[in-house]
Amino acid sequence: MIDLRIRGATIVDGTGAERFAGNLEVDAGKITAVGEATRESARQTLDVDGLVVSPGFFDLHTHYDAQWFWEPSASPSCWHGITSVLTGNCGFSLAPVACDADREYLKLLFSQVEGVSQALLDRVVDFRWSGFGEYLERIEPVLGVNVASQIGHSAMRHCAMGADAYEREASPLEIAAMSEMLRKAMSEGAIGFSTLQATFEVGPFEKPVPSQLATHDELRALAKTVGAAGGGIVTVSPHPGAADIDDAYQALLIEMSQLARGASLWNAFQHRWDQPERWRDLLAFMDRAARDGAQVYSVARCQSLDLEFDFLATRLFVYFPTWHDALSLDHGDKRARLADPGVREALRREFNDPEQGPSQMIARSRIVEVLRSNKHPELEGRPLCQIADERGLDLVDLMLDTAVDDDLETRFVYRGLMNGDPQAVREILQSPYCVPGVSDAGAHLDMDCGVDFSGRLLGHWVRSEGIFSLEEAVRRLTSFSADVIGVTDRGRLQPGQAADLVLFDPDTIAAGERETLRDVPGGGTRIVQRAIGVEKVFVNGELLVDGGRPCDVHPGRVLRRGSGANSLAPAE
Repeated sequence: MIDLRIRGATIVDGTGAERFAGNLEVDAGKITAVGEATRESARQTLDVDGLVVSPGFFDLHTHYDAQWFWEPSASPSCWHGITSVLTGNCGFSLAPVACDADREYLKLLFSQVEGVSQALLDRVVDFRWSGFGEYLERIEPVLGVNVASQIGHSAMRHCAMGADAYEREASPLEIAAMSEMLRKAMSEGAIGFSTLQATFEVGPFEKPVPSQLATHDELRALAKTVGAAGGGIVTVSPHPGAADIDDAYQALLIEMSQLARGASLWNAFQHRWDQPERWRDLLAFMDRAARDGAQVYSVARCQSLDLEFDFLATRLFVYFPTWHDALSLDHGDKRARLADPGVREALRREFNDPEQGPSQMIARSRIVEVLRSNKHPELEGRPLCQIADERGLDLVDLMLDTAVDDDLETRFVYRGLMNGDPQAVREILQSPYCVPGVSDAGAHLDMDCGVDFSGRLLGHWVRSEGIFSLEEAVRRLTSFSADVIGVTDRGRLQPGQAADLVLFDPDTIAAGERETLRDVPGGGTRIVQRAIGVEKVFVNGELLVDGGRPCDVHPGRVLRRGSGANSLAPAE
């Protein structure tokens, strides 16, 4: 007797092959038959009336490292058919730790850079581990989805160098210590390592993020360690960052892929308003890398980057000195500073300065709206730049006057901060080197929710825009993503593969509007989006999500890199 028979499905198997009608059978967490039903009886039979059955989707850029301790199903990702996630991105992981100073620094790093509050981390993360393998052992029993985990470069640096990690380059002995941590982590289940050299991030104490100070030689040494351990991935937030990679770093990404014997995967590929043609150069770079025999891929954003904020607490303006100083004050002093006519002149000048480095993307877009205002609901839903022009005001004055009048509770949103050019996004997504994303799930809980990328891809880009077939879109979300990170036991509907499954309606699949949940321990909130058209989600043969409702099960596993490599060639 088998565990499950799914009958009357439209099967999209994850390989890019044409869909077909048939059945799928599961036993002991594995797929046992696809197409024709066997004669065995089943403990459960589902008649799905033509719903698509596909492999579970992958999300290759998340920050769920801490969320397992309070919400282990990985919601809202799992609601959208995500059954496997990659964590430890951007050089940030919660292991290894050698002392209390390491633990406290990692909490600061996740809080200040990834927007996971210090109070939440203090409440839920117990740090009952030292090495990376102990961390994986700690989380595996509670996982709802599968996790491929990377060891973070900044965590290794702080463990090897202490506070010097964010002050200077590493010595040869310190690089050797990090290499040994990485070697050990790979032997314990890490799938690779991640790093960040993007210039726009600022770490705790207004110091660089530790990995930003790594030399290219340090990065080569770590990539070589991954290769010597059997091969793995290197994921990168590259220099200078924000969808830009300079020539020297492009060459380094190729070299790291070759040394690591796996993919160099960079984040995040998206259109920039201030560099409107840069995406073409980056597509050409990845094509050159492939011709050189390297595996260089990007996680490409499927959706507009819309960031919510208020002036109660935000790091969105950290790059503007006067804004940063004002927003660092306590509530009363902050409100007074933002209202001060003498300070306003500097606030306007910094915001409108086109040479303000990475912050120019914020200033130049100027596509800011009021989402919610207690005293000025008439402003909601319209671009503030239009209203400011009508009233003869500067945008900064209108935005701050509204916020001050609302006692800083006004909720704003930047619309299309990046990825606002649909033709550019279309061509980026069609590249054979781009993995669909970017969710950033588990981070920036009060500012963003990117889990809509799978619904956006299958709904908008496939169903409405037809940029490629449903079969090809599913391949990119499943087997292609699995192959990039070297996972070979899932991502395809084939006998012997893990039974990670999504049942969805291709005519309706999409993501709902953003909403705010107050379910974070300690009374905190997070932005989420519900899935539309996703009926059931199975992980390793167990039902995890049923009709949008999570089940109280923990079928997820820690994923290790496979011993073989599936082809990364695009489907014909």
